[in-house]
Amino acid sequence: MLRLTKFYCRSFDLDSLTIWWEIDDIINLTDDIYAYEFTLSKSEAQTGPYDIVFGPFQNIFSFRDSIHPENHKNRTIYYKLLIKDKRNQEYREYGPTAQIPEPNLEALEIIRQEDVLFRGFTGRKWYVFPRKTFGARCHCFNKVMQRLEIGNCKDCFRTGYLAGYNSPIAFYAQRDPNARQLQKTPDMDHTVNLAQLRTISYPQLSPGDILVDSENHRWVVIVSTPTQRLGYDVHQEVTIKELLKGSIEYLLPVNDDIKDVNSISDRRNFTNPQNVNTDFKPNYLGDQPDGILY
Repeated sequence: MLRLTKFYCRSFDLDSLTIWWEIDDIINLTDDIYAYEFTLSKSEAQTGPYDIVFGPFQNIFSFRDSIHPENHKNRTIYYKLLIKDKRNQEYREYGPTAQIPEPNLEALEIIRQEDVLFRGFTGRKWYVFPRKTFGARCHCFNKVMQRLEIGNCKDCFRTGYLAGYNSPIAFYAQRDPNARQLQKTPDMDHTVNLAQLRTISYPQLSPGDILVDSENHRWVVIVSTPTQRLGYDVHQEVTIKELLKGSIEYLLPVNDDIKDVNSISDRRNFTNPQNVNTDFKPNYLGDQPDGILY
C-alpha cells in the first residue's frame, strides 16, 4: 500500500488553492503505480462532510482547486486524500490538511494546557454548526438577484446553501455572564443578549456559525478574535449573540445522548474532594438524585 510522506495545501492566489503530495519510493518491482487510485475531497469543517472535488485519478500528485472568492477571509477549507488499491480494494485516507501554519511545540503545549483547563474546570460542553459558504445552492436563492426569496427556509436555514451548516462539532468553552437587555420596537419587545466566549483553537469559529449550549440556547458568532503563536491559533475570544426562540436555527438537530450527563460538565466539579472514590454529588438535603436544585 502506498504511503504519503507529504500532504500540503499552499497558494498565493486569491481564487485558487494548490494541494500537493508526495509518496514513498516504490521499491517493490512487482508493484505498479497505476494500480492505485487517488480521490481528493474538501470541506469547510475538519469533521466534514467532505465533497469529492477531483477523482478518481492515477499518477497525479497535485491539484489546483478554484474556490469562490466570496467570504474567503473567514473561511478555511480542509482537504482529504483517499488512496485505493484496485487489486484488493484496500484503501487508506490521509488528512485533513489546510493552508494554515504548522504549530510548533510551544503552540501545541499551550493548546494542551488550555484544553485541560476548559474540559476539567472552567468550561462546559458546546456544539458548533459551521456555516456553509459554498456548495449546492438552495431552491430559495434567486441567482439573478443574488438574494434569498424565503426568509425561514427549512432547507438552507437562511444561508442560501442546501443543509445550511456542516456537521456539528462538540467542544468545551467558557462563557462570561451577559447583561440582560430589553429592546423595544413598534411591533414587539425582545431581549438582546450579547456574551463573550473563549475556547481553544479547535474548532475554528467564524462569523455566522451557530453555537448550542447544554440548555439548548442557540447563539450566532458575531466576532472571533484568535490568539496566535507564530501564526498558529492557540486561543479564541468570541463575541456571540443569542437567537430568538422562534429562529429557524432552532430546527438544527443535535444528535447527542442527553442522558450522558458526564459529557455536559466534568463530574469532578460535582464530587466531594475529601473522598476520591465517591461518585455521588455532595448535597445537604439528604439522599437526593442528580438534577435537584438546592
